[in-house]
Amino acid sequence: MLHLKACQSVARKVIRAGKTQNVICKVYCEGSTFTTTDKESQIIDAIFAADETTLEFLDVSTGEILGVFSFVLEFDSQHFEIVQDYAENDFCESIMDAVLA
Repeated sequence: MLHLKACQSVARKVIRAGKTQNVICKVYCEGSTFTTTDKESQIIDAIFAADETTLEFLDVSTGEILGVFSFVLEFDSQHFEIVQDYAENDFCESIMDAVLA
C-alpha cells in the first residue's frame, strides 16, 4: 500500500476518538468476526488485514453497537479515502469531527 502510514494514522484517530474504558471494537472481515479487542495495535492490524473491513464500537456494559465504520483499502488509497462509510449518528459524527480536526 503506497500511503500505509498515513492510512494507519487515520484508522488510529478513528479508534482513539471512539474508544473509551467501556467501549471495545469488533472488526469484521468478509462477513465474519476477525477480532474483538480493546488493544489498538490489534485493531489496526485487523483493519489492514483485508481490502474491506467493518469496525464496530460496542458498549461493553450494554452490548449496544454505538457506531460502525467501513474501511476500504486499495493499493493507491489516499489517507482521506479509507473511511468509505459510517453510521449517521452523534457517536460517529463526533469521531469524524475529531479525525478531520
